[in-house]
Amino acid sequence: MSIIGGYYSFGRDKRDTQEIYDCVKQYRCLSNERRDDDEVIVYEHPCGHLFAKRKTGIRSLVSACRDKQQNLFVSLGFLTQHDWQDWDFEQGVLKPQEHYPDDYADRLTRAEGQFSAVYVNNRSRALHLVNDRFGARPLYYSVMDDGFYFCSNLFFLTQFCGRPIELDPIGMLQMYLFSNTEGPYTHLKHFERLSPATHLTVGNGTIQQRSYWTMKFEPDFGLDPKAHAEATFSQLQKSVRLCARLSPRTLLPLSGGLDSRIIAACLPEDADIPAATMALQEPFFDTQYAVASQVAQALQLQHSAHTIHPVISQNAEALIRLVGGLCGLQHSVKSAQGPFDRYDLFLDGGPGGVPVGSYVSHMYLTLPRNKHDRLLRNYTLDGRLEHLRMLFDLDFLNNIIMPFRKTGERLLEQIEGETAAEIITIWKMIYRQPAFTYAQTPHSHPYGTSVYPHLGYGYVDLLLKVPPLWLFNKRFYKFMIYHCAPNLRHIPYANTGELLSGRIGKARAPMIDYKLYALKRRMGVAFRKFIPRRTGTAESAGDIFLVQSDKALLAELRDMLMESPGMRDYFNVSFCVDYLNRFEAGGDVPKIAFSPDHPVGFLAAILYTCRYTDML
Repeated sequence: MSIIGGYYSFGRDKRDTQEIYDCVKQYRCLSNERRDDDEVIVYEHPCGHLFAKRKTGIRSLVSACRDKQQNLFVSLGFLTQHDWQDWDFEQGVLKPQEHYPDDYADRLTRAEGQFSAVYVNNRSRALHLVNDRFGARPLYYSVMDDGFYFCSNLFFLTQFCGRPIELDPIGMLQMYLFSNTEGPYTHLKHFERLSPATHLTVGNGTIQQRSYWTMKFEPDFGLDPKAHAEATFSQLQKSVRLCARLSPRTLLPLSGGLDSRIIAACLPEDADIPAATMALQEPFFDTQYAVASQVAQALQLQHSAHTIHPVISQNAEALIRLVGGLCGLQHSVKSAQGPFDRYDLFLDGGPGGVPVGSYVSHMYLTLPRNKHDRLLRNYTLDGRLEHLRMLFDLDFLNNIIMPFRKTGERLLEQIEGETAAEIITIWKMIYRQPAFTYAQTPHSHPYGTSVYPHLGYGYVDLLLKVPPLWLFNKRFYKFMIYHCAPNLRHIPYANTGELLSGRIGKARAPMIDYKLYALKRRMGVAFRKFIPRRTGTAESAGDIFLVQSDKALLAELRDMLMESPGMRDYFNVSFCVDYLNRFEAGGDVPKIAFSPDHPVGFLAAILYTCRYTDML
């Protein structure tokens, strides 16, 4: 598997090097994972050890080096400080240096890429952790009495540091409400995630963290939309070209949406990268596959379908070992079923629409008033307490409500923005994406990994100049695709069925436009009362199928709930069991979440995490 980690002993009481090697060597995520192709590296330093593990012949993007002065460097992902002249594209690693300068950790904060890097200065005996601007390679850590432990794989970290495992109430509630934990939180107490754009230093008896970059919109209301679209598209092309060079065995996962479509449009003509649509059984995703086929045909890409099966119960332990149970298992099981036997690098469409406004669904969010209300409402739990009291134990919930609300306030203080549109977009980029998109199975998978062309620094820098009104309904993004990929104009957006119009509107709008929008919205709500309610998207129907068809999964969840007395400290067990029974039978279930599969996937993540960390 692809993994980096280590520890720093506060008392300099180091563990045995061979013990570390054996521990890393023996760890497996997949039951059928081969053992003869592991490459394990263990470096000893004055206060502990660093380790890395990768598969030979696989572009795992793991780099490791010890220089002549015994300074150590280990990284997961790809990065450059010299316009990619220091990256070895043939080997898929950062080129080793004969001597790392004393300020190398500070230089890493100026690097570009998608990485978590570890540097140990032998002279100062300081340990440095640095990640990229967006936290694209999650790194987890735990501070104990005897030392600081860290690893790119959360589940392995729980075993490596040896501390007792407990569920974290705030992380659990975040997972249920938002599908992921937020900020530094995980669902395990005393285990945190390194925040994006962070330089963490351990040494001289202290642990210091500083943020070296802040995501902030600086809108230019005088932008020429077409010129800015062309410049932004050019930067995305540059990022796609770079990612396409990282491995000769690269695949483009292609859906009917916009994010993978624009990556396909940016591929170099000589890249020879095939596309594949991850599909469930019909009728789920049939529209996605049909639209993806049109995109592939228009761009002359080789295209195929790859079937995803409802096998959560069969792969539960592997999913926990890969992802740590940090999100609903109906999401993790999809990314775990990629064609890792043929490809070792995937050009992922995430975060795609997030920095261009996929969460800016209301025009009023682009105004500079009430800019904090939307996000704070999520943490005040207004309108949700009734549902939460059904699922969770009342004492558990009552004890956590106030700390949970204060958590939202603290997280919001770290975000700068003049409008709710900007704040929501930044929130989703720095809190949701590292905990959901980037933490999925390819992050630790032994035979493949994902990279994210939409995270190119030059591309995002130009997006941060977009006026808030162009974030609404992804106006600028759709405008850019229409004008810069003209051969795709005739292909509808599968999520809505619409054709891109090529219109963007003004960078600023008079108040009358907002009032007309609000009137139109209210009229739409009134008319929808007389129209049959939609049952949800094809994707949500597919997620329901993944859990509802897995009878063994539902049976195991019921057993774990009823046979584990400790679960009654967290959940209303009788309600949860009744919900699972009704869900399995295909009948109506209490509407306690945005989709009926969500409580099931959440329970699966928590309960299997407890099983495989010996909490049950």
